[in-house]
Amino acid sequence: LDSYTMAEPMPAERAARFLMMASFGPTRESLHGLTAVMTEAGVEHSIATWVENQMNHVPPTLHRAYWRKRVSPRVFPSALTGGARPVCEVGSRFHVYAFTKADIGKAVEATFDDAAGAYTLSVGGELRTEASVFVPEVLAPFLVCAVDERLGGDVKMGSDCKNKAAVATLANPAIHFARADADHVATVDESTHVFVELSSRSGPNPEVLILSALLGECGIVGAFVQLKGKFYRHDRHRLALLENTPDSPAAPPASSRHACPVVPRTFLNEKTCVERPECAPLEYPTNTHYFTLDEAALRAFYTRSGKHVYF
Repeated sequence: LDSYTMAEPMPAERAARFLMMASFGPTRESLHGLTAVMTEAGVEHSIATWVENQMNHVPPTLHRAYWRKRVSPRVFPSALTGGARPVCEVGSRFHVYAFTKADIGKAVEATFDDAAGAYTLSVGGELRTEASVFVPEVLAPFLVCAVDERLGGDVKMGSDCKNKAAVATLANPAIHFARADADHVATVDESTHVFVELSSRSGPNPEVLILSALLGECGIVGAFVQLKGKFYRHDRHRLALLENTPDSPAAPPASSRHACPVVPRTFLNEKTCVERPECAPLEYPTNTHYFTLDEAALRAFYTRSGKHVYF
């Protein structure tokens, strides 16, 4: 073979090659659209127009926005980023297993009921479940050392978490009450409370339910609900995230314990940033104390907040 002449690529081939490099891959719609423009206006002009349109007119499909709508991290009272999601709010989370990682370090009390033939377990002074078996009493007082959050997962507890001889392993039991007390357990059904199973990489998880819709009065006043004969406990330490977009800015929190809903300025939001007087009041209390903004003060800002301060 002495020579080879390659045929001029067709507009559809050029469009497909460009979209494979400039996007997450062409769709039939994007391929047909760019091919039509290339056929009519030429390759260079079409690509320049496509890039300009993507940068200035097409809203970005941000993974962060998708993630924030679905993430449910745990939050504790010491956090200043937000508050926990209330039990009757859509998105609240319930689990069927008795122990969670939030119990680590807490004391467990076990009382045996001869009539029922079961232990009544309380964690941190709060009723948790009834169980037919428990760890040996010789390991009392019982502290939760480690938890595998699933039915049958290992729950390690004992008198000294650092001493293996003082720790026993209990299978994480399902929440169960032989006689459900209305003060602690609310019986619900799908006519008013719509739940969906938690989605994970391995598929739906029936051990964790998410409240997806509330079609009537909530009626949940305690920590537990009973649905289709199973008992679930509200995971009250899950963070409630706020929608904070240019079209729907978040309202300042009612409690001063929570931080104002602000985000860092980036190239994505710099044109739509809005000053919120509620987050940075222009008037300060009359008992304001003044200090000299010198090197020592700047260093104190940095060491306390962990953030750089520029002067």
